[in-house]
Amino acid sequence: IAPMAIGWPLSSALAGRLVGRVGYRPLIRPGLAVTTLAALGLALFLEPGASRLVPRIASGLFGVGLGFANTVTLIAVQGSVDFRERGVVTASTMLFRTIGGALAVGLLGEVLAGALRRDPSLAADAARLLAGSGGGDGLVQSQRDHLSNVLAASLSPVFWVIFALSLGAFAIGMYFPRLRLGAERDCHLRAPE
Repeated sequence: IAPMAIGWPLSSALAGRLVGRVGYRPLIRPGLAVTTLAALGLALFLEPGASRLVPRIASGLFGVGLGFANTVTLIAVQGSVDFRERGVVTASTMLFRTIGGALAVGLLGEVLAGALRRDPSLAADAARLLAGSGGGDGLVQSQRDHLSNVLAASLSPVFWVIFALSLGAFAIGMYFPRLRLGAERDCHLRAPE
């Protein structure tokens, strides 16, 4: 995930500079498209024996797409309220991103665990032993090899779920309103006074 951790802040910084010139939609839509294509690349091409270049490139592109989309979305949310309300909307946005991330990690963990449970030849704690600090010290080599293969195959559904979530975000992003920069507050609804 290191390429994602590099691509995200770089594209976030670039998006912050570009949003004033091009607006929101020209950054959100392509950002989500790149994220979706990168997730598809991971789902299709990340398999045992694949070059390590594949996940590095896809992970980097995933981060680049998220950097553009998330930064510009946050700026749009902040611009949609009065200055005195920006702290609340920023905190709310970050809260919902954190909750969404926690739910997604839980969902993806269960998808992975479910795939591992389907192999009756694996001991209940085998995955924990392989993923632990000992790297599978409690397992014989044949068990380690088998578990590694099962784990690699079990990751495939995880990446398909990531692709589905990315595709959903892209579909929603296609409905992002056409706003003039600085005119966001004119379009949101206020309660009658």
